[in-house]
Amino acid sequence: MKRILFVDDDQMVLDGIRNTMFHFRRKWEMVFANSGESALRHIAEDPPFDVIVTDMQMPKVDGLKVVFDAKIQQPRAVCIVLSGYSRYESLSATSVVDAFLPKPCSRSDLHDTIERLCPSGAKP
Repeated sequence: MKRILFVDDDQMVLDGIRNTMFHFRRKWEMVFANSGESALRHIAEDPPFDVIVTDMQMPKVDGLKVVFDAKIQQPRAVCIVLSGYSRYESLSATSVVDAFLPKPCSRSDLHDTIERLCPSGAKP
């Protein structure tokens, strides 16, 4: 079973992701963090994640910091940025992010990206 961390500081967006991804609860173990700080705690303290999906624009700890820390602590984790601010972020994050998806993103696009980048539940 894949372990996936979803991160967004907008609780409505995070709840929307939770509701949209509920369909995959039998094949994915999902954890939801409502801030970059919370995401960093999960990355440091929880069992390793296969995939981390994060928003980029968050106060205090942004998505790029989440991705950088994840790549150090859990180098096998696939990191996906899901953000509404694509122009700047796609340029600054390309070297450390495995995929960039614009908001809004359909359930099928997010699911297909996760499955394509992490097909067996763990990145080789």
